[in-house]
Amino acid sequence: LGKGNQWFARNDQAVQLAQQARAAEESGREAEAEKLLQLAIKRNPADCDVRLELSELLLDHGSVDEAEGHLRKLVVQNPGDARPMVRLAELLTQRRYFSEAEQFADAMASALNLMSGRSSSTSRPGVLAPRKRAAANVAIGVIDRALATAPINAEKSSP
Repeated sequence: LGKGNQWFARNDQAVQLAQQARAAEESGREAEAEKLLQLAIKRNPADCDVRLELSELLLDHGSVDEAEGHLRKLVVQNPGDARPMVRLAELLTQRRYFSEAEQFADAMASALNLMSGRSSSTSRPGVLAPRKRAAANVAIGVIDRALATAPINAEKSSP
């Protein structure tokens, strides 16, 4: 197989593994689902949807640090996708990392401005899809509400 065909074969395998993982999770076999999602990511590390699914599964089972690592990787790999930004912002506020959550909200707001063409002459207006812009705005709102209700002395710095 040529390089292009190898990529397609790996991607097809990743898709099949992700489908099997969803079926396993629906059947209550979460450990199997996690292993299948891990394999799918090995086959296609850039698949945002699969890594996002894995992070949610990990969060459901209490593997918060590992889930946070996947979310952080997604934010770096896919800066235009608001879904991992939203989930990471929510996780940071849940973990009471208020300073980092606030910085993250500011970064998302700046990214929204850049992607919508408001702050940069080099970006095209409307690059960020309305759905992604709405999701990022939701994350900023979540962080703002969490910060507004956070006890002043509960400020926790990130690890």
